Parts: sequence; structure tokens; C-alpha cells
Amino acid sequence: MRGLRTLRAVTRFSVARPQTVANSTHIGFRFYSAEINGDLTARLQADLKTALKARDSAKSTIIRSVLAEVYNAQKQVAPKTLTSSDVAAVVRKAEQRRLDSAKQFEEASRSDLAEKEKEEAALLASYLPPVLNTEQIDTILRKIIASADRSQNPKKAKGLALKAFLGEVDKSTVQTDVVKQRLEELWSA
Repeated sequence: MRGLRTLRAVTRFSVARPQTVANSTHIGFRFYSAEINGDLTARLQADLKTALKARDSAKSTIIRSVLAEVYNAQKQVAPKTLTSSDVAAVVRKAEQRRLDSAKQFEEASRSDLAEKEKEEAALLASYLPPVLNTEQIDTILRKIIASADRSQNPKKAKGLALKAFLGEVDKSTVQTDVVKQRLEELWSA
């Protein structure tokens, strides 16, 4: 079959656009990856390209694994695009997994593997925005709790307060479990 080409590996989020090839009778396809997130994803892709050109296999492997997680997350929210805070959450989870692995390796007396995991976590941390500290979280939560309606069901009121907090700040700059814990402590105080 002279006129057709077999399409090889296609990325999960690629869009095929027909393109005629000059001086040829067949039609080829050029694949353009769909835009997932402008900032962090583009930065990851650019750093992957740089790591590949520099033949830094460790860095390129780490970035590829994170990009694969980002693409899988995009696949689960298919009609929408991921926001920067969603991508940062994926990177934060990958960093946390590596820190947990490092802790387990240290407990198993495998300091060499623990060090490798810590280096990977440090690389991933470089892509994350700075996290709000507890004083900043407390300040915002106190303001929200002061304006909250405490006459309704406490669970519902806490849920509304958490929703208001996450509406005020970028979700990528906070760890939700820390915010929930601080909300519980401040609510009961």
C-alpha cells in the first residue's frame, strides 16, 4: 500500500490535522498536542526538551513521569482543561510520593535510594509555587470564620468556610489537609 502510512505512537491528547506532503501522492498527518495548561505544563515540556538535549536521563525520566500523570489527570476531566492549580496538585502529589518513598527507604537502611528519591522530590519542588504558611492561612481563615453564619449546621458552615477560603486563594499554594486541620482548630477555639 504505497499511498498510506502507518501511524506510530500517538500521544494521548494529540489532534490529527491532515497535511499534504509536497511531491507526493499520499496524505500524512502531523500531530499537535492539545493545550493542557499554559504555565506549568509548558515549563515541564520545555525542561524535558532541555534535559533530552543535554542527555540528562535522570531529569528527563522524572519530568516524563510527571507529564504522564498530568496527561492522565487531563484524560479524567476530558471536557475541561486542567488549571494551573490542578497541574500543581499533580506535581505536589508526585513530590509527596517521592518523599514518602525516601522515608521508607531510610527505615529500610537504604540511604542510597533514599537520597535518589529526595533529589527527585527537590527537582519537583522547584516547579511548585511557594506554599502559604500557617500564619497566612490562619489570618485568612479568621476573617472568613468571623463573617461565617454559625447558626446553621456546623458541618455545613465549615464546608462553606472551606469553600470561601479556597475561593480566595490559589489552590496550588495551599495543602488542603493543612487548611482543614487549621479550620477545625480555629472553629472550635
